[in-house]
Amino acid sequence: MNSIQFILPPSVCVSPNKINGRSFWAFKKVKADCAKALKQWEAEHPEHKGWVPSSGMTYISIVARGCRPKDFDNMVAGCKAIIDCLRYSGYITNDDPTKLTCIEAKSLKVGKRKDECLVIELTYD
Repeated sequence: MNSIQFILPPSVCVSPNKINGRSFWAFKKVKADCAKALKQWEAEHPEHKGWVPSSGMTYISIVARGCRPKDFDNMVAGCKAIIDCLRYSGYITNDDPTKLTCIEAKSLKVGKRKDECLVIELTYD
């Protein structure tokens, strides 16, 4: 099993309440922000340059750590943009049910704002 972990800024995981009723362009901006955060992470971690995901099944764990935990339904709905971004960036081959075994989404409370982040872990079979 192979795995990779990303630690991104908390702004990447946006509640769908913020884009609800807005246009396609609002959702597209969320995906662009996620892609930008992934590019910055790649620049800070050159050892993962050229990462090639397994063609098998992928397990995705997304944990939002914040001072104000997100509602579970908002957390799950907010993961769509993140998963799309992972697919476009090449970290997962496809987001259809034949390639993803499980998507876990959690929201954890942290004590200080400086500890807020979004942790994404991909585990490949």
